[in-house]
Amino acid sequence: MTSTRDRRVGVAVAAGACVAGAYAATAASLGALTVQSLGTTAKVVAACNGGAGGTITGWGSTGLTYFGAATATATTGSTYRSTRLTYSVGAGCAGKLFKLTLATASGVSVGAQVTGTIGAGGNGTIVYAAKDSKSIAQITLTVYR
Repeated sequence: MTSTRDRRVGVAVAAGACVAGAYAATAASLGALTVQSLGTTAKVVAACNGGAGGTITGWGSTGLTYFGAATATATTGSTYRSTRLTYSVGAGCAGKLFKLTLATASGVSVGAQVTGTIGAGGNGTIVYAAKDSKSIAQITLTVYR
């Protein structure tokens, strides 16, 4: 025969499983985090593609890592850390030099400027030292030479 205590434990476990399932379903429904979904403005300055500009297409497949001790009711101290961005600027820019600037809302640089060469086809990924995504409000990719 089942005791009252055993039934209470069973109900508590079942309730916990329901809450965990609802939380996971809600998180899954948020979709992919984009540069814009985190409140960041991104612009590309590139003359090599006939003035078409370009786009910062995302954080890359592993470009955001969640840090913090958030619970279902509190996110204090929690953040995403960004380590890479993907871009598309057009094939005319392939092999050109770039500089990437990450900045706060007031335009203050967040870390050192990143430089490199635009990838084949004008698409690629730029990797940089981890930055707190809350501090990045502006992203500027400048393509030159």
